[in-house]
Amino acid sequence: MILFFFFKQKTAYEIKECDWSSDVCSSDLNFFIMSLARVYQAVGMATFLSAASSSVSDMVPDKLRGTAIGLYRSLAAAAVMAGPFIGFRLINNFGYSYFFISISATSLLAMLVLFTAKLPDGAMKNAGRSVKPGDLLSLIKNKDLKGSYTGIILTSLASGVVLTFTAVYFTTIPDTISPPLFFTIYAAFGIIASTFSGYLSDKLGRGPLVAPLIYIFGLGLILLGSSSLGDSLLFYAAPALIAVGYSGGITNFATWIVDSAPPELRASALSFQESSIDVGNTIGILVFGILASGFYYASLFTGMGLITLTFPFIIKAVRR
Repeated sequence: MILFFFFKQKTAYEIKECDWSSDVCSSDLNFFIMSLARVYQAVGMATFLSAASSSVSDMVPDKLRGTAIGLYRSLAAAAVMAGPFIGFRLINNFGYSYFFISISATSLLAMLVLFTAKLPDGAMKNAGRSVKPGDLLSLIKNKDLKGSYTGIILTSLASGVVLTFTAVYFTTIPDTISPPLFFTIYAAFGIIASTFSGYLSDKLGRGPLVAPLIYIFGLGLILLGSSSLGDSLLFYAAPALIAVGYSGGITNFATWIVDSAPPELRASALSFQESSIDVGNTIGILVFGILASGFYYASLFTGMGLITLTFPFIIKAVRR
């Protein structure tokens, strides 16, 4: 909020209207401060996500760990789904100043709520231990962690592509589902999948869920690539299957990571999970973007879905 008020009120308007010719938006100082604020936000969010997942796992019995992490991830997904809608309403009705004041107040309230959370004594003792580079290296050597990180990177390759290129792809298909509806279905089923995959992993184990969820994910991608079904109700199953496979898979992998990492290294192990998602998204978007210049989107989505079906075998090989 402080960084926002460093700018003049018209700065937000110019950025919103893409008036990059203005003296404000062309200022190197303003751009540097905006970049600094974004980096600061990214560091804070990355730190919070791994610490929050680790804290949730410490607060519940081991037999309910998957359910707890699933509920946590579903609530986070629901917030991400609702946030942009609420944000745009605030901006359109009250302006940017009220918007930034509101989100700052919400962040302050969230921080105060976090102060009321109490971790078990064992978790607090682990939090005070120092972590050495050798400890982080041991995480990568753990076969279950290697398998989880590999699965997250591989599935995130395709997930990043779906989130980035689907809207463009739909412009090539007449009379198909609209991008807003696609991503609404995607988000809704992702919330449901995170909750139920965590519960199922507690009942069936983490390993048995890996292949079925990835196959569901791959099937959804293949269906997404079936442009001939663009005007069919069957096409609406694509975002649902993709969300169930990916969101459910990430929840299962996250729980497996918590199971496999030493208690004092859980937060570090989960930070690798978040980094694995970013790595997968970045590589997938880059490669797909290059291939999109020479191939049809439908063919690429279908091919990506077929390749996804091989991921369980790759994960199994990595865990040996």
